[in-house]
Amino acid sequence: MIMGLLAFYLRKLYTIVRNEILVLPSRVVVALFFLFLLLLPVFYKDPYVFRVLIQASIFAIFAASWDLLSGFTGQMNFGHALFSASEHTPRLC
Repeated sequence: MIMGLLAFYLRKLYTIVRNEILVLPSRVVVALFFLFLLLLPVFYKDPYVFRVLIQASIFAIFAASWDLLSGFTGQMNFGHALFSASEHTPRLC
């Protein structure tokens, strides 16, 4: 009974992933990148690499907030973007 339910939900999850997530090539690239990030600590134990990845993630958050603030809204106020990036930075560490 439990195995049948598990198989049903796994098939349903596979169908959703195949039909909605893997349709666009950019989503495939993002999925592979996240899979790489999840498997990196298993194969690589150097803390320097993790610090570089964390710093890159922090700067990516800052760049995304800057793009959102200046590109889409047209505002040029860096205080809010910096506050937004610094607000979420401790959650990454």
